[in-house]
This record gives sequence, structure tokens and C-alpha cells, in this order.
Amino acid sequence: MTNKKTRRPIRFVWKRSSKSTVLAVCAAIVTATAAILVVRSLIPNNDALREQVQQQEQENKAQQDKNDNLGSVESVEQIAQEELGMGYPDTTVIQPEN
Repeated sequence: MTNKKTRRPIRFVWKRSSKSTVLAVCAAIVTATAAILVVRSLIPNNDALREQVQQQEQENKAQQDKNDNLGSVESVEQIAQEELGMGYPDTTVIQPEN
């Protein structure tokens, strides 16, 4: 025969707590809850941040594309025509009346 030891379940004996102990525990719970609410209010909305990040990434990509094409002949021509009002000698520019 084998000797098996059976474990007894652990029994907690709770004695009556004093009113000051109950009050201290309630105060700790209220303080912890208030702290959690304050921290949650400080954390910005993740959806708004994600939208801002996507918008900034799109702007960065557009700027990077513009920078990549800055030295190309087409880019120089476009800047000369749009910003400096220049054109080829045989080009006729027609501007709409305001």
C-alpha cells in the first residue's frame, strides 16, 4: 500500500475589521480609482493620433516626391514657368481674364 497524504484545504478565518480599517480600505480604493481616471484623461485618443500620423505620412511622401524630382528637367521647367513666369521664346502664353 502506498502512503498518500491528502492535503487539507486552506481555510481563511476573517475576523471582524474595525471601522477605521474599512474606512482606510475604502479611501484607498477611491484614491486608486481617481488616479486611474486622471491618467486615462491624460492619454489622448488613439484614433485621432493615428489619423494625424497618416496625414503626416502622406505629406512627407508628397514632399519626398517633390524633393526627388527637384533636379529633373521637367521640375526646373515647371518652376520656371509657374513661379518665375518664364517660358520658351516660341511659346505663347494665354492668361484668362479675371
